[in-house]
Amino acid sequence: MSFEKNSKNIYKAKYYKKAFSLIELSVVLIIISILITGALSASISSVNTSKVNATKDLLEVLYKSLGNYLLVNNNFPCPARLDLSKDDAQYGQSDCASVTGVKEVSSNLIYGMLPVKDLGILRSAAQDSFGGKIIYVIDKRLTSISTDLFGKEMQDNGPSYTPLAIIREKYGSATNYDIGADLILISHGPNQYGAFNAKSSIQNSSDGSADEDENDFSSLNNIFIAESENDDEFDDILFSKKLIEILQDFDAYHTVKCPGSTSSQSLYGINFDWPDATYLGVVEATQNCPSTHNSGPSNPTKKCSIYGQWGPITNPCI
Repeated sequence: MSFEKNSKNIYKAKYYKKAFSLIELSVVLIIISILITGALSASISSVNTSKVNATKDLLEVLYKSLGNYLLVNNNFPCPARLDLSKDDAQYGQSDCASVTGVKEVSSNLIYGMLPVKDLGILRSAAQDSFGGKIIYVIDKRLTSISTDLFGKEMQDNGPSYTPLAIIREKYGSATNYDIGADLILISHGPNQYGAFNAKSSIQNSSDGSADEDENDFSSLNNIFIAESENDDEFDDILFSKKLIEILQDFDAYHTVKCPGSTSSQSLYGINFDWPDATYLGVVEATQNCPSTHNSGPSNPTKKCSIYGQWGPITNPCI
């Protein structure tokens, strides 16, 4: 009998093990969920980082496309309308005259979408890795619709001119500092607050952040935020250049003309008139040298220097 009872006990112990309690199961499930959440967070973070880097690379490539346009046309294109979907025939077409999708955010500073159609590049290049349209901000005087000569500010002031746009960045732990810019490309980043989706004509809503709003279509000033110390969710990606940097990057000094002018001071009793000239170009005055100085050239000449500024007279009347 004893042997039979022991056999039954062994059988029960072998085939009827004790189950986990609800508390134990709950702990296991919590641990698994934490591991899964951590893995997903790491994966999402990795994907976002990859997309941010891809967008930064895209902005560099787009800047080079704009530089090529400058070299061919001697000016920059106007922005395209932001209020058109990707399927619209005019999507990415330069349009400074628009009263809806392109606007002047401050005097002579215009804001719209990158004009991929005019640049001759794919429509898909007009959007960042998060599906938002790439913003293009430019000094209107540097575009083909300008009534002023290209680089007027530089012609008047040389490299010490003041760009219209102000890029505000965080420096160190607390201090903000400003950088001037004449051309800006903007992606609204992973959160896409204030962005225009490539497949839509409607702007995304804002989160109410003052720094986010500085970079979107609702802004009415010349300040743009590159880094924020006030908003933990701020993730906009900015690429900016001054005119002087653009000219250096593309060796495009010839695009800034020395403007035609009349000598402010009389030379040999004559106020000479000078035609336009490109960089390193030598031009003759429209008036002849006076008869009292007829042993030299028939007309004085002078040379166009860098940044649209005239050099001295190179071949004076003698």
